Amino acid sequence: MWMVKWLFLALVLAAAPAHAQTPDPSLRYGVVDVAAGDKLNVREQPDVEAPVIGAFAPHADDIVITGSIMEVEGSQWWEVGFVDGYLDRGWVNGRFLEPVDDQARDSDYPLQCSGTEPFWSLALDEGQAIYSSPDAEEQSMSASRWREASGRIDSFAVQLERDGQIGYASIWQDTCSDGMSDIRYPFGTIVIMPEGEVLAGCCRRSR
Repeated sequence: MWMVKWLFLALVLAAAPAHAQTPDPSLRYGVVDVAAGDKLNVREQPDVEAPVIGAFAPHADDIVITGSIMEVEGSQWWEVGFVDGYLDRGWVNGRFLEPVDDQARDSDYPLQCSGTEPFWSLALDEGQAIYSSPDAEEQSMSASRWREASGRIDSFAVQLERDGQIGYASIWQDTCSDGMSDIRYPFGTIVIMPEGEVLAGCCRRSR
């Protein structure tokens, strides 16, 4: 009986995906396990059949990830910040990425937040916030730097200001679903607009 148990355990471990990890958008990543002369394809969508929009070299590093992931047929796809023509993001198989050694964590990087029902979007970048929705004109606001929660590196708030009115975006690192797709985002958020409207949604690093 003990032989059967050990054999079962060995099979389970053998079937476990290599480099299983949770992507951290505050870290830079490098390509691993790609042979010299080969490349890591960046695809338009998280699918091996999706169009290739670019590639990373076998030993590329300093790769920015958004923190968004999607499981497809047993593979975990990661969204990366990738500039190629008109596209600024793409998807790669996450098993080929690992954090670069001996690096400081990024902070106060640009974020793209959004929600559904109602649909809305909030871009936070370089002291500015741009809010948009299908039913309203685009609104521009000033935005503060991240204000980290006391004793926490995974929770912070950004102050929003427009025409003397104050609002806040509270953001925390946790798996977040938009409720309409299989993509999992790295941050949840509650946004209080300067005029008082309260919105809930998800965020990811934008670049």
